[in-house]
Amino acid sequence: MAISRDQDWNGWISFFLQAIIEQANDNSEKAKQLLCLYEYMKRHVPEITHSQYSIQAIDAIFSRPVFKSTDFMIAAKIPKDGANRLLGKLYEHQILMVAREGKGRRPTIYVFPKLIATTEGVQFESLR
Repeated sequence: MAISRDQDWNGWISFFLQAIIEQANDNSEKAKQLLCLYEYMKRHVPEITHSQYSIQAIDAIFSRPVFKSTDFMIAAKIPKDGANRLLGKLYEHQILMVAREGKGRRPTIYVFPKLIATTEGVQFESLR
C-alpha cells in the first residue's frame, strides 16, 4: 500500500531483498545440515552394516527418504538378500523407521526421519 500511496518503491525493494537474504540463509543452513548428515551416514552405516553396499544404500535413501523395500533394491542396485539385510540393520539401529509393514506381496515402506526433519527445517539434536 505504501507504494500506491507514497510511491515508496525503495521500502518495498528493501523488504523484498531482505526476504531473499533470509531465505538464502535458511537454504544455506539446510544444505550444511544435509551435508553433515550425509557425511555422518557415510562413516556410521558401514560400521553397523559391514556391507560392501553401504554407500549405495546411503545414496538410495538420500535420494528418496520414503520408499518401498522393492524400490530400494532397484535404486541401490543391491541383490534382494543383501538389501533386506541392510534394511534390517538400518531399522535395528533406528536410522530407518517402518511406515507400513509389508504383507503378502505388499512391500514394507520405510522412512528416513532424520533426512525428512532436516529438509523440513527441524533441527535434530544429535546424530547419536
